[in-house]
This record gives sequence, C-alpha cells and structure tokens, in this order.
Amino acid sequence: MNKKRRVLLLKGLVWLLCLAPGVWLVWRGFTDRLGANAIEEVLHRLGDTSLVILLVTLSITPIRRLTGWNDLAPLRRPLGLFAFFYLTTHFLWYAVVDEGLAFEFIVEDVIERPYILAGFTAWLAGAGVKHGHTHGATDEFSYKAVQDVATVHDFHATIL
Repeated sequence: MNKKRRVLLLKGLVWLLCLAPGVWLVWRGFTDRLGANAIEEVLHRLGDTSLVILLVTLSITPIRRLTGWNDLAPLRRPLGLFAFFYLTTHFLWYAVVDEGLAFEFIVEDVIERPYILAGFTAWLAGAGVKHGHTHGATDEFSYKAVQDVATVHDFHATIL
C-alpha cells in the first residue's frame, strides 16, 4: 500500500473515531439514556471527548519522532480541529444550555471554579491557531517550516 492510500485510510479512521462520541451522545439523547441530569452528562462527555482528542493530537509528534512513522503527521490537523469542535460545543453547551447565557451566573461560576477561566483561556488560544496558517516556507512535504518559523509557543507567549 502506498503512502497516499495509507494516509487516506488513516484520515478516514480518524473521522470515524472522532465522530463516534458525538453520534453516541446524540443517540443517547434521543433515546432518553442520559440519566437524571442530562445537561451535566452532555457537558461532561463533550469536555472529556475534547480533552482525549486534544491529548491524542499532542501525542502525534512524539510518537512520530520515536517510531519514525511519518504517516501520522497529516492527522494532526483533523484531530486538532475535532478537539476544537468538541471544545467549542462544550463551551456553548455550558454557556447557552446550562447557564442560559446569564452572565452573572457565569461570572459566579468562574469565581467559584477557576478551572473554567483556565479552560476558556485555552479555548481562546486554540481559536487563534485552529486554521493552520503557514508563516514562511515549508519543506517539500509541507510538514515542517523552514523559514520564518512561528510556533504555538510564540502565540501563547504573546497572549501572556
């Protein structure tokens, strides 16, 4: 099997695996299997899913460097976008469904639970780099920047 076919197969597998938790959650909602506190269950499942996908995304580069399996590199973008999608859905579910866009309750929650502020800050950081903008030239495979390299760490340092 050639490289292009392997990458295409892996991307299809990523799509299936990343859409499965959302489909499962919708199915559980339509069949009334979310439990007594459905809003909290959806909120937790969306948050857990986004965190797992984010961790898988961040583990691709170390795995690729350790194994030398470069077919994993093109999976970072779709995985990162799925993590951002689930995180955005998690945030909107919290703000709209759970809190009803009541700003005073959201502020009260942030004061009581500072991890909400940390999560929102992380979401804002991801919002700036989700589209995968290339700054400068890349190598012949478009895997690595070779000129005017701008990393995520540069973006985070700018925010701080």
